[in-house]
Amino acid sequence: MVFHATSLALRDFRCLVLATLWVSSPVRGSAQSTPSSTPVKQEISAILAQVKRIDAANESPDQSGHHSLNYSHWQFTGLFDHARPRLLNATFSEGSVVRQETYYLVDDKPVLVKVLRWWDVEDEKKAPEPPVRQEFYIDNGQTIRHTIRVGSARKPQVSDIPQPAGDFKERADLISKILLTNSRDPQLAEPLESFSAAELPEK
Repeated sequence: MVFHATSLALRDFRCLVLATLWVSSPVRGSAQSTPSSTPVKQEISAILAQVKRIDAANESPDQSGHHSLNYSHWQFTGLFDHARPRLLNATFSEGSVVRQETYYLVDDKPVLVKVLRWWDVEDEKKAPEPPVRQEFYIDNGQTIRHTIRVGSARKPQVSDIPQPAGDFKERADLISKILLTNSRDPQLAEPLESFSAAELPEK
């Protein structure tokens, strides 16, 4: 009888431990899931929803947070919520080459960066290179999708291999500073002139 009672006690103890582990373990697919477990398509959809809201705010006639500044080779524009940037644009022209970079930000962090580079010539057919448009979708400091569209290509090249987000945050911070201080100091914008992300990656 002692042996039987001991076996029952051990069985009850094991059941109690298993029940405790089941209750305390996170539920798969719940809101507590980590971002890394979310499919890329869902993350992209969430980013695009944020971008849509920012675009709507930027186009609102009642929006008072717009800033703009033009000088030298640069044109800067931005939409701010008080001092926090939501949308930034910097266009750099040197000779006939034009580069435009656009930043969509949430909580001061870029979630989508668009880079467009083209040649400002009268006859597009005589341009040394076709226009190139790149988009970087960013989550938790990583580029989770990078798309490249060259010229009039119908479909972009798409890479979903996670990569470090590079210096996008630093560039956005500097553009914000230029707009908020209304600075025309060319030395302040000088670090923005070179932009490795605008170059096509080597194959």
